[in-house]
Amino acid sequence: MRKESLPSCNPEPLPPELLQLVVLCEKLAHQYQHDDLAHDRYHRKRVLNLSLQIRRELPDHERPNLHVTIPAAILHDVVNYPKDHTNRHLAAEHSAQLASKLLKESTFPNKFIPEVQDSIASHSYSGRQTPQIASAKVLQDADRLDSLGAIGLYRMTVVGASLNSNLYHDQDPFCLNRGRDSQKYILDHLVERQLEIPAKMQTEPGKRMATQRVKFLHRFQECLIDEIGNTQVEIICSSERPHLSDPI
Repeated sequence: MRKESLPSCNPEPLPPELLQLVVLCEKLAHQYQHDDLAHDRYHRKRVLNLSLQIRRELPDHERPNLHVTIPAAILHDVVNYPKDHTNRHLAAEHSAQLASKLLKESTFPNKFIPEVQDSIASHSYSGRQTPQIASAKVLQDADRLDSLGAIGLYRMTVVGASLNSNLYHDQDPFCLNRGRDSQKYILDHLVERQLEIPAKMQTEPGKRMATQRVKFLHRFQECLIDEIGNTQVEIICSSERPHLSDPI
């Protein structure tokens, strides 16, 4: 099978001091580990690696301090509300507040805490804030990248399943003639947000990486259209089929 050349997501080699910071922040985050597989420790790891990659590709004068980038990435979801929770839009703000508290109670240098808190508070898609500082832009791009591509599809399905959502709308899977409802239909999440993310990325490396990942999602859509087929015909046929519980 032909493989396209994709940007690597190898972590940036870190000196011992910063590796110790990673361990510290992971210990703090682990105290508040939740059951949401879309926002687990592997998500934290991916967001950290993506943050380091984006930072590495920025011009020197635009690179945030690693003492901000690392804790912001690891602690950005330390408070995580379900997608259908009334406080969902406050998750980033609450994560920022808790992260600040945890870092103050640790050996972390206090001088970096305000920027870590600001970065986490403004990173969220649902929060609708526009990040202003470099570290916040890097974090938001890294977090959004993890909602794209193959891993994005995995996470989208996990979240949809937790909400007991349908896979897609039978008559109009791609929202051509109806409003989007990502709470009810998993595929609507893809149409609603994921394909629109590249234009909203904050950094040039983030935009490039997002565009590459969205190419995969476009191929997925094309395959899905073929596999779903003529849904109108399928609906008519399915309405005539007996339920499994019906007598034959």
